[in-house]
Amino acid sequence: LFKGTPRECVVHLGPWEVQESKERRVIWQGANQNETLEHYFPSSEPSDLHPHTLHNRHRPYNDPADVERYITFQEPHRIRYINNEGVCMHDEFMDVKYEFSSAESSVQFQGDLRRKDLVDFYDTDVVWTNIHGRTNSFGNVRGVATLQRLKLWRDRLNGLYSLSIHQNNASRQYVNYNLEDFRAVTMPSDRAKKLRLEALHQDDDNGRRPVTENRRQLGRRGSEASESRLQRRPTDNIRYLAIQFSERTGNLPPLYQSYLL
Repeated sequence: LFKGTPRECVVHLGPWEVQESKERRVIWQGANQNETLEHYFPSSEPSDLHPHTLHNRHRPYNDPADVERYITFQEPHRIRYINNEGVCMHDEFMDVKYEFSSAESSVQFQGDLRRKDLVDFYDTDVVWTNIHGRTNSFGNVRGVATLQRLKLWRDRLNGLYSLSIHQNNASRQYVNYNLEDFRAVTMPSDRAKKLRLEALHQDDDNGRRPVTENRRQLGRRGSEASESRLQRRPTDNIRYLAIQFSERTGNLPPLYQSYLL
């Protein structure tokens, strides 16, 4: 707190609890009795929240899993801190940084924030689409994202899988991709380290996009659910999503027929 001032300090935190209210937030118990820290989220929609962790290349001497201990966010969040005497010492927006004691606790925390289990993560060299190619006009590697950590999630309510990645070369925002919107998912061979996901689009002639129930659709029927199904998705404008992995790869669920680059 109070970064860059004489009052700058680090707050040591204990257990947390995510409160689902109009102002969605996580409440931390401090190391001292009656000490609390409230972290308010900018959106009440869990899928809009993206805890950010770095590609392992930024910490080359750490185990890839250990990098998950360090979490930041892409925008300032409101932090309210009450000391052990019950006095509010801080209530303003700031850049939030967490350092967890273990990767396991960080993974649990990220899952609680997004209401999705973090199944695995994959360091990538480059991610690209048919719109944003792997290289630019000068032959430099670019795509939509370079040296970013791709994360695989499973929704705690409906069990659907999704991928998220920070597109640092395109929108400069996080983008979620529902795996139900793709035709092929497979892990690459050790040599290729590449994966291609073909997008499924609604086609008036012969193509069909699968109808995927999301969290909102499960609680709604009739016209509301129909409108939700027509919401635009990241795959609406692309034909494929291609991924070139770094050294570490994991195991994507074998949901679809494989298609390697």
